[in-house]
Amino acid sequence: RSGADLLSQAAPDLALVEALAEAFEGLQDIDSALAVYDRLLSGISDAQQIQVLERMGALQTRWFRFEAAAATYNRLLNLLGSSAPSRRLPYLEQAIYAHENAGLLARAIAFQQELLRYYDQQGDLAARVPLQLEIARNYRDAERFDLAWVYYRATHSLALDLDHIGYARDVLAGGYPGGDRGLPRRLNSCYLPESPSAVFPQSHSAAAVSPRGNHH
Repeated sequence: RSGADLLSQAAPDLALVEALAEAFEGLQDIDSALAVYDRLLSGISDAQQIQVLERMGALQTRWFRFEAAAATYNRLLNLLGSSAPSRRLPYLEQAIYAHENAGLLARAIAFQQELLRYYDQQGDLAARVPLQLEIARNYRDAERFDLAWVYYRATHSLALDLDHIGYARDVLAGGYPGGDRGLPRRLNSCYLPESPSAVFPQSHSAAAVSPRGNHH
């Protein structure tokens, strides 16, 4: 059976379609592999589209096509709409990764904040710590130092409350080991200045801003 015959079926076998796309990928013909999935998207149910988009996004990510992967995961999440947060969770994580690597930090942060709301609903404080730190880094890289500061402080406070000293130290290292754009290393693990201007010379006041569910 040819690939054209397979894709012309009203309800093609997704496993066979994936095998065809994988064959193209094995030949390093990524455009043809993606075209197989793209052609399949019309005329199938939303549930099937989600499966196809998941495969497309994974393929685009493997081949470092992060902008395309970000668009694919946006489309997938739009299809999911207001589905249960647990249903959206794995795709949110993939969308965040794609958007970060594509440099689309505002959208990545929006997805991260959706994850924060999910962790709040679950009462999962431990999961908040690394996620808040990632948001702080993204705000820093987007040069929103005022908001970065809010999330650095929230992360530091919560990490100390939970005895997650490693994350508290990461904050003091500028959000990542060896960081040179973040907080001064002379600070100890129990103190952060009250004002972001003490660290980020171009930042604005963050006094009125606080992330949802901030824990001190």
